[in-house]
Amino acid sequence: MDQVDSNTLILAFTIYYFVERGLRLVLKWRDGAFYDSLLASRKDMVFFGISMGLLISLASTPSCVRGAWSAWLALPLGMEEPRWFLDEDARICVTARAVLWVSELNRLDLYPLYVIHHAGSIISLLSFLFFRWPLFLYLPILSGLVSEVPGDLLWMLSAYIDSLERTPDDLVEFKRRLNTFNVAQYAFVRGCGIILAAWTLAYSPGGLQTRSVVMQVHAYTLLSLYAAFCIAYVYRQIRNIRARRLSRPTSPSHIPMELDGPPPRSAHLRIPMRPVVIIVPYGAFMGLGFAALVFTTLTIAPGSREESALLSHALRITILLAIFFARAFSLVMEDGMARLRVQPLRTIFRPGFWLHGGLFGAGVGALVAQMAGYVPDFRLFAASLAVGLPVYEMFSRIGCHSYGCCYGCPVEPIQGLPSSPRSRLLWRAFPYSAVTYDHPTDYAVTRAEPRLLRQPLIPIQLISATLFLLLFT
Repeated sequence: MDQVDSNTLILAFTIYYFVERGLRLVLKWRDGAFYDSLLASRKDMVFFGISMGLLISLASTPSCVRGAWSAWLALPLGMEEPRWFLDEDARICVTARAVLWVSELNRLDLYPLYVIHHAGSIISLLSFLFFRWPLFLYLPILSGLVSEVPGDLLWMLSAYIDSLERTPDDLVEFKRRLNTFNVAQYAFVRGCGIILAAWTLAYSPGGLQTRSVVMQVHAYTLLSLYAAFCIAYVYRQIRNIRARRLSRPTSPSHIPMELDGPPPRSAHLRIPMRPVVIIVPYGAFMGLGFAALVFTTLTIAPGSREESALLSHALRITILLAIFFARAFSLVMEDGMARLRVQPLRTIFRPGFWLHGGLFGAGVGALVAQMAGYVPDFRLFAASLAVGLPVYEMFSRIGCHSYGCCYGCPVEPIQGLPSSPRSRLLWRAFPYSAVTYDHPTDYAVTRAEPRLLRQPLIPIQLISATLFLLLFT
């Protein structure tokens, strides 16, 4: 533990205390009634502990990610364990998590699950520091702990709703959407971290193959307990969501339909402000897709640092041309040159991309990068792009699902619109899969076909995303 500075820990705990006191003063000044309700219910310690945890997670996660990436690059080619050294990013990540977990132990004791999670986390952190476990075994898990941020926001929102005499419907609906998003991202992020840690323990030089059997059993036990906790959390949240959904009264925002299943869900996230803000995370998913494509390509086509730098330039050219041609194909094929000449600005700023144009642009970009001398081995570069394409398309399909493009058939036949009897079969097979789009202009589907507003549709985008994930694996 000689690389974790005790002076930094003392300073961090001191800053934690004063920032928490500052948050208390701000909340008491801005909303005294809510602050008094927290004191009366003894939830003030939990509320401000979670608030501090949220801030620490947001501030420290970039350092955790950079530290994990540096640990990945430092892995040796053989089975020799890498040298144990905490760089600046790793020290920031470990110190921030230590301060968070230790500080929250007594603040969250109203909820045993929080205490169990933090106690296990402290045990794993001490094991990592005292036994000097490889960094790549532990830092990716710390990076994935950012998935607790939506859950923290959800708890804080629930505490605020409980303090109100009359709860606004928009706020309750926003909480329901946030709850669903929290479960989905938590399962994905934590699941990926657990799979990566298990692979590292079993096959990677970043694992513990050179350590004793007792040490390996200790690591596998901690990982199994962590996985069990995450599974229990996801299962509990899914049960709560299902119970609320089945007990939810008929909403006037949905057209009454005879369906053999629970009410359909909406794809957007509505923030109850004036005016109402609707978040469509299309761009975020596209960014995740490109990031996954870059990571896959650089992993499959390894080389020296110089070659990796050249491939980074090649990927930049390829991705930019893919985006350009995907947009150009959308403008030409969907709007046409006539509309582009009549309303150039409105047409150009209308959202929309075409997959076929993106594939064409990626091919052009790869050729341009090769001619520019950025691709040492074109066959290996093209093969790595082909392997990474399914995982990119998985995120892309999820983005399309959130935006409403490439939409599926209606669950129930609508006069004048194409439908398929297979829609009913899919609805019975996946009773929680139907989706609605509740805004007339914010989604591609409702702009293209207004009659599909608030109508349950089969989410063909999510089905194709699952198939792309299977293809990648």
